[in-house]
Amino acid sequence: MKPKTPLLVCLVASLAWGAWTAAAGPADGGDALTQIVLVRHAEKASDGENPPLTERGVRRAALLARMLSEAGVDAIYTTDLERSKQTARPLSKLTGIAPVELSTQTGATAHAHALAKILKSPKHRGEVVVCVEHSDTIPTILEHLGAKGFDESVEYEHMFLLLVGDSVPTQLLVLRYETVQPCRR
Repeated sequence: MKPKTPLLVCLVASLAWGAWTAAAGPADGGDALTQIVLVRHAEKASDGENPPLTERGVRRAALLARMLSEAGVDAIYTTDLERSKQTARPLSKLTGIAPVELSTQTGATAHAHALAKILKSPKHRGEVVVCVEHSDTIPTILEHLGAKGFDESVEYEHMFLLLVGDSVPTQLLVLRYETVQPCRR
C-alpha cells in the first residue's frame, strides 16, 4: 500500500506555497524572483564518512518529493554526499529533473558561498529551485542569500522557503515537515 501524505501537511504546505508563489511575480523593478526550497538531507544511518539514509530518512525523502512534485520545480541541487543525493532522488524521479551535484571538498563555508552565488545569479531568476544541503551549510547559505531571523540549529524537518531578487529584500519562511509513523494494531 502506497504511504499517504498527511492531509494537514499537504494543506499547510499548499497554502504556504500558494502565498509564496503569488508573491514571487515581478518585483517593483520588474525582476522575477527566484523561489528557493532549502532543506537538510533526511535522517542518516550513522555519523560515518558518507552514510546512507535510514528507513525514516527514506520516508522523509519520499514525503518531500510528494510535497514538491507539483510545485513547478525547475532545478535541484545536491551535494556530493550520499545522504543529500538520496534525499533528492525521489523528487528527481517524480519531476524528471536531474540534480546538479556540487562538491563539498572545498569545505562547508566555500561550498555554501558557491551555491548561494549560483542561486543569486540570473541563471535561476523566476524559477523554483530545490537545494538539499547539510546542517553546517544551511546557515551560511541563508546568510549569503540575505535571509535574516533564523538562529536555531538546523533539524531534519526544517524547510526553508526563500524569495530572492535583486530589487527586494530576501524573504524567508521556515516550515517543518514531518514523517508520520504508521499505527500498529
